Amino acid sequence: MLDEPCGGLAPVIAEQLCDLILKVKGEITMLIAEQNARFAVAVSDRGYIIEKGRIAYEGTSAELAADEGVKEKYLAV
Repeated sequence: MLDEPCGGLAPVIAEQLCDLILKVKGEITMLIAEQNARFAVAVSDRGYIIEKGRIAYEGTSAELAADEGVKEKYLAV
């Protein structure tokens, strides 16, 4: 279980962490709670977006990345 693994990290370190997680994700199961939506989508197979204690969106990472509502609200720059 990883709770906010990107919290407080410099972007270059977060990118290195992403690479590390991608290397081991086929070997172990992980549960990641992360506010950085781009990072979460990049490293996960499935995601859940929680708003006010309720699941607002759920699906595969590809589905979440393609969802216009998710992109507009969580992945916009």
